[in-house]
This record gives sequence, C-alpha cells and structure tokens, in this order.
Amino acid sequence: MSYMFTNNRIRPNKLQSKKDKKYHSDYAKFCLSTMDNFIYRRYINRCLVNWSFFKGGDGQWIFDEDVESFFLDESGDVRNRLKMTENIIRPMVNQYVGNAIRLSYNAKAQATSDFAINAREKELKRLKFFEQISEQVPEFDSVIRDRIPLGNTPIETEEIFENSWIDTHEEDINFLLEFVSKEIDMEELKVQLTRHLAISGLGVYKGYEQNGRYMGEALDPLFFFWDMTAKKPDLSDAEYMGDWYYMDTPSLFEKYQDISNEDRKRLEKHASSNSADIHKIINNHYSASNSKIPVYETYWKDSEVHEYAWVLDPYNYPYYTRINHISSEYTDKDIIDAPTDVHKEKLNGNKKSKIYVDVLRYCIFIPKYRKPNKVTIYIKEYIYLNIWYGV
Repeated sequence: MSYMFTNNRIRPNKLQSKKDKKYHSDYAKFCLSTMDNFIYRRYINRCLVNWSFFKGGDGQWIFDEDVESFFLDESGDVRNRLKMTENIIRPMVNQYVGNAIRLSYNAKAQATSDFAINAREKELKRLKFFEQISEQVPEFDSVIRDRIPLGNTPIETEEIFENSWIDTHEEDINFLLEFVSKEIDMEELKVQLTRHLAISGLGVYKGYEQNGRYMGEALDPLFFFWDMTAKKPDLSDAEYMGDWYYMDTPSLFEKYQDISNEDRKRLEKHASSNSADIHKIINNHYSASNSKIPVYETYWKDSEVHEYAWVLDPYNYPYYTRINHISSEYTDKDIIDAPTDVHKEKLNGNKKSKIYVDVLRYCIFIPKYRKPNKVTIYIKEYIYLNIWYGV
C-alpha cells in the first residue's frame, strides 16, 4: 500500500457550496488516507501470499515466521530439512484462465427504443403497401419486384423483411463494439482479469478516454483501493474508489495534454532526481524505477442540488428534466405546467423543484516531493504539483 498520506483525516463537507480545487484535493487525500487500515492491509498481505503460492518453489516463503518455523528447531538451529512441495494453486488458476480464453466475446447491441420500433414498423408497412399495389395492378408487378424484396405471400414478405431489415444505428453500435474489443485487446484482458480474480478475488477493468480514443486496461488489485464498507460484488455501493500507478514523463505528457511547459519542466526534473524510491508499496515488496512519477486517481460519490421542471422535449412531449445547468439546454423560459394533477401536487404549486442528486467527482494529482522536517528526515507534508478535478 502507499504510505504517503496521513490517516484519520476529516472528510470534507459534501453540503458546502464551494467545491473548488482545495475541496477536491482534500477529499482525494481523505480517500487515500483510508488505505491505512487493518482490513486493507490484511487484504494486501493475503494477495501477496496467494501470488507467492501461485509462483511456487522458493517464492512462497516470503515471511520470516514461515521460514523460521519450517527450517529451525526449538533451539533456533537449522534443521536442514528439504522442502517438498506440490503446487496445487497454479493448476487451479490456470484452469480458470483457460476457461476465460475459451470464452468468446460476442456482445451484441439490439435496438429496443420506441423510435427504432416505429422505424421498423414503418418500413414493413411500406413493403406491404407495395405488395398490395403489385396484386391490384399486375402490370406493375415485375417492376416493383425488381426494386422491392417481396415474397409470393404476405407471410413470406414478412419473413424476407425480418431477415433483411437492418437498423443502421444498431449496426454501427455493433461495429463499434467489435472495434473496441480489438483496440483494447480483449483476449489479453480476459487472461489478466481472470488471473487477478482467481488470486486476489478482485477483477478490475478500467475504461477511459485519452486524446479522443477509448482505452481499456486490467488494473492490478494491489494498486486499487475502495470503500471497505462496500458489500455488493461489483462495489457499486462503495462511496469512493481509485487507483494509483507510476508513469514515465513521455507517457504522462501524452496522456495529460493540458500540462503547462513550466509544469513539464518540473515533472522532468522530478523524474530525473533520485526521489522516486520513497514511494513504496506493500512492505517494500514493490518499488518503482527512479525515473517514474506516481499518479493518483480518486473517485467518489458527491451530492449536488439541481433544479428540475417540466419542459417540452424536441418531439413536443412533456419531459421532467434538469434546468438552469451547464449540461442542460433548458432554462426557466422553457418551463411548462405539470401534465397531471399528481405531478402538480408533488410540486406544491411551484413551477420547479430542487432535488438532491448524487454525482461522481474525481481528482487526479501528482505529488511533487516531500518536504522534510528541519530536525529529522521523516515526512512533514506533501507539495502537490498538478491537480485535475471535476464532476
């Protein structure tokens, strides 16, 4: 785990109106401080043990108490016993991985909206119309059949339509799914996620946008943290979660294009210094290259008050939606009366209402260096170099 941030931090107030850079950085540090607890450390240690037994051989003896109890007798002398082991963990994990490899990724999208159904029915009605014309005016039958796929009977026409009808939006989405699966190398991700799930009990897939392209990767659970009070298998009830990683400066500059030239110089200077070895993970079992920089990404559920009201959507239907917001095209001038008495009663005679909604906030930051105490070499505080935040 990371030992960079002090524990027992006070969580920032989610009801405060000003949620600026300081609020995001303070909340991010609060989330990171929660890693310093017994449950999380126990999980990390158990993952290490599982990985060691998966490795087998001498690699499974990673703790002193294991080595001492096995090789030493009561007087503390070496017994000179031979280690005879049979690795039963690796075959089980490899079996799970093999099953994942054979699992085909064939996800398909299917249009179910009213607009898609209406477009389909409209096209089918058009075919039936031409079928009636061909029956009523035999002179046009050959001309119509050259241009329109008709059967000999109405049932056959419907069957031809069912086999030939293609929703263009549905087709484009399926092409996109296929492209993304190849772009992120889904076959390799299946292996990594299954191995992590079998050994660490947690498979974490992270998808994100980078420079206009969709990126995906399988996170190592040892570099992932979350709200330890979450109970659902997918951690959807977690209040916060995040991950951290090391990046070289070329990758960092490519991923975060909005870094100023001055900050690029500071990051390059930081990466060239011999200070990255202070960032350790999991009892010093992992350490990064001195030329890489730690980056922390934190995400948490937050609360905001939004205004909602009834408006007319582009199809002239009553629509209850958010207004007077940067992500909404509707304002006070678009408000209409509630369509039913029940809705009017809920509004208590008002035109609009205020609703508390949960939103997802994030903070991505890079610690520059640690500021040492004048007396000792221990950590005093962190100076943060860059912070990206938003909702």
